[in-house]
Amino acid sequence: MYMSGLIDIDPSHLTHVQRKPTKGFRRFAELITLGALTEKEELETFTAVAILQEINVALRSLQITDVVRFTKDGQVIYDDSDGLDEDDMPMVLKDLEVKKRTIERSGFETLSLLLEHHLPDVTLVIDVRVTRTHAVNKFPIQIIVNGLASEFQGSGDKAALTQQVKQAFATQDSYDAVQEKLKVQFESFLLQLETSVRRHMKIDDLQRHSQVNIVRPAQRASTVSKTDGAPVSSFDSDTAPVFQRYQSNADAFSYCWMWSSMMHNHNTQCRDVTIVDERGQGLVQVGEQGFVAGENNLLNSDEPFCSADASKLGLEPLDGGDSSSRSFGGSDVGDSSGGAGGWLDSFCSGGGESGGSDTGSSCSSCGGSD
Repeated sequence: MYMSGLIDIDPSHLTHVQRKPTKGFRRFAELITLGALTEKEELETFTAVAILQEINVALRSLQITDVVRFTKDGQVIYDDSDGLDEDDMPMVLKDLEVKKRTIERSGFETLSLLLEHHLPDVTLVIDVRVTRTHAVNKFPIQIIVNGLASEFQGSGDKAALTQQVKQAFATQDSYDAVQEKLKVQFESFLLQLETSVRRHMKIDDLQRHSQVNIVRPAQRASTVSKTDGAPVSSFDSDTAPVFQRYQSNADAFSYCWMWSSMMHNHNTQCRDVTIVDERGQGLVQVGEQGFVAGENNLLNSDEPFCSADASKLGLEPLDGGDSSSRSFGGSDVGDSSGGAGGWLDSFCSGGGESGGSDTGSSCSSCGGSD
């Protein structure tokens, strides 16, 4: 079980004024362009980095400074391999200086900043994504947040972890209490993050969503190897942040692989959750009425996943294209199929002015600020 949150940002107002990054972020933009791009591509990149800087200010106001990874179109620019909880931005710039000769000189499609932060009971993995083009009626600036239960992140002793997790399933009340405690803390953080973003960025619209996810591995739990459940790619834009940060056998994440079977074995009432696979893609949406997990094999990871088990419970398997099936992993961000919004185009072609406004440069493809 882990939680997902999504903050979608409508950049319409952001494109009225030219964005120029400052200080370290300006150097950052210079290093990933180095004058090898067209003037338009360079301006787009500088604008996107300036927006990242504003989001970074919003995060820092909440003491979120631990950068895990920075990528440009899948190319890892910085990776915090030691996993230390520290202020990494100076290290990002230092690493970039070293790698500047190997960075691909081209306009960007997606810039992604992955961070980690710790609440009293929840470990957060935060993915900030700025995408140059996007599907119609989708926002190109997203902050995707995943939350893990800190109390189940132990020493790696599987037997000890199993006993610890079992305590949460002692009764329905104990299970509900654990889930509610984590949800309240997670939702409170999302609200704080939204407030900080609104305070530090001039935006037209912001939408906040959240959900609780249960990982239902497709294969037998007893045969899961150390590499099963690892991310498709550690920087795959279609992958939820927690799957980018951890593998299935990581101490912080391993409890998620036993959660569904625990629910099945303890006949736990399952409600108001999204059941996802080992890549974080949605399988089944479970509403308020829910079902008793021991009724069939839907959550029994000792058996292969079968969508018919969901149908027998009156639940409809999720379509892979449904927004709820993404677990807020961002599969529709940057997807130009079915029409795309180049939200930087009108602005970066000379429409906007530094320090001024241009009423004709709003991101109409975002669906406005409705």
